[in-house]
Amino acid sequence: MAEQVVDCSDGVNEIVFDKDNIERKSWKFCNSISLPRSEVVFFSQLFIIFIIISVSIIKLCFYEVDCDEMPVWVMLLSSSVGYILPNPKI
Repeated sequence: MAEQVVDCSDGVNEIVFDKDNIERKSWKFCNSISLPRSEVVFFSQLFIIFIIISVSIIKLCFYEVDCDEMPVWVMLLSSSVGYILPNPKI
């Protein structure tokens, strides 16, 4: 019986890297602007995280949040900040 190869690829790696783990060609916009895929992915992730942090802070500071909703907003805020901060080094 022949073994089947299972492709366990995630979406972000497929956008940035090919099957040989080499970064794909840069995206071109308007035939003059060339952006590396890794930079586009990084800055879009950073933009989304800052939106999540901003909405969480605004919701917690300026709106009256029920006790049932409070842990959700605190969890979103703390996990987003933890995603941005670098790993501690000793």
